[in-house]
Amino acid sequence: MMTVHEVSRLAGVSVRALHHYDAIGLLKPSRVTEAGYRLYDEDALSRLQEILLFRELEFPLGEIKRILDSPGYDRRQALCDQRELLKLKREKLTKLISLTENILKGDDSVNFSAFRRRRNTPRRRSAVGAGRPHGANMRRRSPGPTPRRG
Repeated sequence: MMTVHEVSRLAGVSVRALHHYDAIGLLKPSRVTEAGYRLYDEDALSRLQEILLFRELEFPLGEIKRILDSPGYDRRQALCDQRELLKLKREKLTKLISLTENILKGDDSVNFSAFRRRRNTPRRRSAVGAGRPHGANMRRRSPGPTPRRG
């Protein structure tokens, strides 16, 4: 069993984030001591790793919770889907790096190809490992307009 501080250091996640994950039911500690200390076992660490993979793909926490708690969730399928999405992300980053290097070398031609998404390629699949048909489109829910301060 590991304390919240040990998990924080191990995973590179703030203690505050781990507390938030607990509060929203995304990652519950395996045990809470009489003194109120959160303790995490291997299963909890495995779930945290899954959460962090989804976060790298910019999934909202609520969607991650829905996917992980889905009765049809298939961890292996989720990992396969995540790998494919990460490969697409790497491909896009490689194009952006190449574009930046060309501009730095003095190539003044305007080129937007690195910014375009490939046709018929979903941005994300909300069905990642959730027991839905493989390749279902992933739609990111818009939180709505950002309120203006002032």
